[in-house]
This record gives sequence, C-alpha cells and structure tokens, in this order.
Amino acid sequence: MKKKIIIIGSITTILFGLAFGLATFMVGKVESFKKLTHSDVLATKKMRDHYGIGTKGNPADYGYENYKTYKYKSVKDKTELEAWYVDSTQKNPDHNLLIIHGHHANKLRTTKYLDIVKKYKLDAKYSIMIPDMRNSGNSQKAPVSMGYLFAEDIYTSMIFINKTFGTKKFTLYAFSLGAMGTMVLLDRKDLMDDLKKKGISIEKIIFDSPLTNTRESLIYLGTQKGFPEVLLSYAFWAYNIKRDGYPSKMRLHKLYKKITIPLLILQAKDDPKDFYNAMQKEMKLFKNDAIRVQTFETGHHVKIYQNPRVKALYTKTVVNFLK
Repeated sequence: MKKKIIIIGSITTILFGLAFGLATFMVGKVESFKKLTHSDVLATKKMRDHYGIGTKGNPADYGYENYKTYKYKSVKDKTELEAWYVDSTQKNPDHNLLIIHGHHANKLRTTKYLDIVKKYKLDAKYSIMIPDMRNSGNSQKAPVSMGYLFAEDIYTSMIFINKTFGTKKFTLYAFSLGAMGTMVLLDRKDLMDDLKKKGISIEKIIFDSPLTNTRESLIYLGTQKGFPEVLLSYAFWAYNIKRDGYPSKMRLHKLYKKITIPLLILQAKDDPKDFYNAMQKEMKLFKNDAIRVQTFETGHHVKIYQNPRVKALYTKTVVNFLK
C-alpha cells in the first residue's frame, strides 16, 4: 500500500510539473510574438505587397521629407520604443494623430495612411506620430501580453509628444491588437488619471479590424499556428491567473461600455470569421451611442484601405471622421 501511494504521488507530481511547464510555455506564447523588423518587411516583394507599401518605406516617401525619428522608453518597464514624427503645417499644433499598428507588424504597415493625411490636408489640423510598439520594428523586444502592455506604450507616446511639443489633444487610429491596447488604456485608471492630470485628452478614436475579444483572438491566432484549441484554452486560463483576472475583461463590451469618446470602427466582412463574428457579438452585448460601425464587403484583416474595391469608401469615411 505504501509503495502504491508513493507511485501515485510520484505520478501526480510529474503530471503537475508537466502541466505547470506547459502553462508556462503557453503563457509565454500569449505574452509575446516573433518580432518583425523593418528589414524583414523590406527584404522581399511579398512582404512589401502584403503591407501595401510597394517601394515606399519612411515618411519621406509619402512627401514628408522633414519627418523626425525619436526614441523614448515606455514609462513602466523602460522598453525602448522608436517612432516617426511628422509635424503639422500649423506653427503650434495642439492635436496629434497617433497611428498604432497591430499584431506581428510594425510602423511600415501604418505609414501608408500618410497618403490620406497628405491628400486631404489633414496635416493642417494634426501632427502625426507613428510608433513601433514594443517587440516590433525598431523597438525593443519585450512581452506584449495580448495588447495589455501596448496600452503603456500608447500612454508613453502621448506623454512624450506632450512633453516634446506641448500637444494636449489626441486622436488615436489603431489597428488590430493596437485597438485592444487602446481599450485597455481607456480602462486603466492609473494611466488615464495621469493623462487627465497633465491636461491631455483623447478626442476621437478609430479602430481598423479591431481585436474585440482577447480569449477568442488568442484561440484563433494559436490554432493558425497549429496549437490545439484545448491547449490554448488552458493557456488563456493560466494567462488570466497571471494577470489577476484582467484578460477575461479584455472585451469591447466591457472596456468601452462607459466610454463617451467618439469611436469609428472599420471592419471588412471577409475579416477572419473569428474576428468579425466576435465584433458582431460584442456590439450586441451593449449599447453605446459614441460608437459608429462601418463595414466593408471586402478588405480582410487590416487591408481594407489596400483593396481598390472599397478604398474610396474607406478614405471618405476616415477623412469625414477626422475633419
């Protein structure tokens, strides 16, 4: 009997150890993703086409030869970030358009929206900042935590712009995981209270192809990489424990329910069904008159502007909202 108890105890210990190790591995997968550098994108035509940038790279290729590059450190964990800054045609602009990329991307992907800014003279109203978020482009490798830590990078970028240029008004234009990071920012009292204390306000927000349900997004992205759903559900459970239950709150209807800042959501109907359906479900769970949703027949995930069939409607919708 004693020998049997020892064997059972040993097996239990081994299984617990394996489960803990698996949870640690999967949480690591949740917390971060492979860094995609500028060189990774510019090296191949396939990636340049995927980003919709052709032979273009930095803001100079979009008519902003006097752009500046800045490096600064995320306030909380000192992760080094890099951003491109385009000044407004005004002498003393007090409004910045902060363009925030998404999952496994970098600022090369979002710089093409300077075409809209230039063509419709939005630079008369806004200065523009386009950062590489943590673990992306020329910024430092660091955990991302499904957008939770993106929130700190967005906050830091706003603080940096305020300190450097005195800008107090911001419009956030966020894509995919960047949208989730923006929602977390709005929900985090420590960050928002500090912005308010400094007289910094968020005037408008645009979400393009937003991730609106962290759990469902994790499972979709994980299954695309070959991980079984049951394993990913277990990973989310472990991740949720690590972050004190906050990830279960990372959903549009929970994070934006009481927010009154005007929000424009842009989403293609052929976005992966897990993303599109998640957004549709979230919108049915609450009512917020500050939110307007514009859907497009095609455009896939964060590629709506690149699609010639809907580019004109996309552009018109964005310009009218930003003016």
